[in-house]
Amino acid sequence: VTPIGPMRQRVEHNFFVSPGVPRWFGKMMAWGSCRQFHRDIDMWEHKMWRSRPLLTKGDGPIQKYRAWFKKFYSENSIPFVAPQAGSATW
Repeated sequence: VTPIGPMRQRVEHNFFVSPGVPRWFGKMMAWGSCRQFHRDIDMWEHKMWRSRPLLTKGDGPIQKYRAWFKKFYSENSIPFVAPQAGSATW
C-alpha cells in the first residue's frame, strides 16, 4: 500500500509461485487474497477513533504504536474528515 494523496492509496499485489506448483493453485491463492482485501475495505471505511479502544492480547501494543506514529504528524497535518452519510466522497 502506497499513499498517493490525502485518503488515497495505491495497492499492488504480487504473487510468485514455484514452477512445480499448478497454475490454478496460484490463481486460487491470488483470488483468495484479493477477496479478503476487499472485505477489509468495508471495515476501513467505517472505522472510528477511540482514545481507549477495547483490545485483546492478540492486538498487541496499540497505544505504543500510536505514540510512535504521532511523531510523524504536526499542527499543519491534514486532519481526517469522516465522509458524509450516503456519500462516496471524502
